[in-house]
Amino acid sequence: MATTKSEYIADIGHVRITKKRGVKRISMRIHSSGEVRVSQPYYLPYSAGVYFVKSHAAWLVKQRNKIAPITITNGMAIGKRLTLQIVDSDTIRTRLKAGTLYVYAPLQDVQNQTDAYVMATKKAMKRALNKQAKEIIPDRVDFLARQFGYSYKSVHCKPLRSRWGSCSNKKELTFNCYILMLPWEIIDYIIMHELSHTKHMNHSTQFWDEVASTTPDYILLRKQLKALQPGVHAFYV
Repeated sequence: MATTKSEYIADIGHVRITKKRGVKRISMRIHSSGEVRVSQPYYLPYSAGVYFVKSHAAWLVKQRNKIAPITITNGMAIGKRLTLQIVDSDTIRTRLKAGTLYVYAPLQDVQNQTDAYVMATKKAMKRALNKQAKEIIPDRVDFLARQFGYSYKSVHCKPLRSRWGSCSNKKELTFNCYILMLPWEIIDYIIMHELSHTKHMNHSTQFWDEVASTTPDYILLRKQLKALQPGVHAFYV
């Protein structure tokens, strides 16, 4: 059982405090949107969470500075098949049509990158990327699997919070729809990484040898992926 309450704290902003049974201590993290989220034991009052946040204000500032800033601009690419078109409007809304994600918003919201504008756009982007990934990624996996002689059971795409992809012991592959915001060579590396897990369900020397046999420059691609990761995570919602 869990209950959640939003609190506004000066100089920090909105904080989401969730009380959960089974939780033994207070913990805090910063969502990719910049929102502070607190998890605490169910028996503690919400004021305990507020005090915890205030007492870690310096840490929050430092961590927030590490989050890649984003600016949603007209014409930016969304994955591999979509572009974003901003349309001046009295209200904020979105619409996906014919390869374009239309974002209707007041010019002032666009210029100031307001929370309402950014959040609405990020939510629409997530839906668009998820739909696009389901259309693109399975075919790419099939192509690479045939090229290098791998077999698998199924391919699924959805928004993931903590990983780019996974492979179950039944050879079921799952990919984060946000990988479409990465260059194709890195997408292919992620796919080959998971296909390699169909033979080695670990990260042993044998596994990395398998990856190297199909992706000789995987070490460089891993470094590039790590460098690009904050920029992609900034669009999570």
